[in-house]
Amino acid sequence: MLHVHLAPPLVEPDRLAGATVVVIDLVRATTTICHALAAGARCVVPVATLEEALARYGEAEEPERWLLGGERGALRPQGFHLGNSPREYTPQVVRDRQILFTTSNGTRAMLHAAGAARVVLASFVNFAPVVQLLQSALATPDQQVHILCAGVQQQPAAEDTLLAGALAEAVCSPHQDEPATEPPPGQDNGARQARLLWRQVAAQLELDTARWSPQATRRLAQWLEQHTPGGRNLVRVGQAEDLLCCAELNRRPVLPQLFPRRGWAVHLAGQPSERVQGT
Repeated sequence: MLHVHLAPPLVEPDRLAGATVVVIDLVRATTTICHALAAGARCVVPVATLEEALARYGEAEEPERWLLGGERGALRPQGFHLGNSPREYTPQVVRDRQILFTTSNGTRAMLHAAGAARVVLASFVNFAPVVQLLQSALATPDQQVHILCAGVQQQPAAEDTLLAGALAEAVCSPHQDEPATEPPPGQDNGARQARLLWRQVAAQLELDTARWSPQATRRLAQWLEQHTPGGRNLVRVGQAEDLLCCAELNRRPVLPQLFPRRGWAVHLAGQPSERVQGT
């Protein structure tokens, strides 16, 4: 069964226990983490607060292995090496480094799923690997699969709902092609809402995840700028260029995963989730 939750307060953490959870913070945390891991970062450690990030960095045995990254109010916090722009996380900066990472919404959503069996991070930049993961998980009998949108200030955000809808649409059975007034088989009402938004925007912007183009990226980035709280925040702080990064389909086809019982850090799927060094 696929469940879509449009903001963390809409699902109790206990419901996520033991499940597979896909976390979305499209603008920008999950997009940025995909860029960081694709650029060679060893891992990303999500923490809830600035104070915790600074304290853990200050207590690190080998601080040269670490970078502080994240944002508050869409801006780089004082004393941090990096903000929350995917463009900052280049191989020259992050290769072989461990990143303590905290954002206003995304890392809190990840921590909301701390009781899950595994947590996967999703963006448009890694759309195909996430679809494959969802299809595999949903094919497992009795497996509960949740998409958890980070939202903005604990409220649903159109950007995250849009991606949740694209993912839910991609894993639909062929007989679910027509818009439904009731949740489709195997998906809940949140999935229906998200799918309807994706279908509306995809039709308006001529978006097709099977046939993407640079023009589609630009159209989606413009929509994010005009119609989403995350997009408006980036315009406000002069970082609207990041929306192009968030709108690229399969640009960073990696699968970031957290396995909470093996240490709370994001690693690439298929790589050993080694102990986080220096803490």
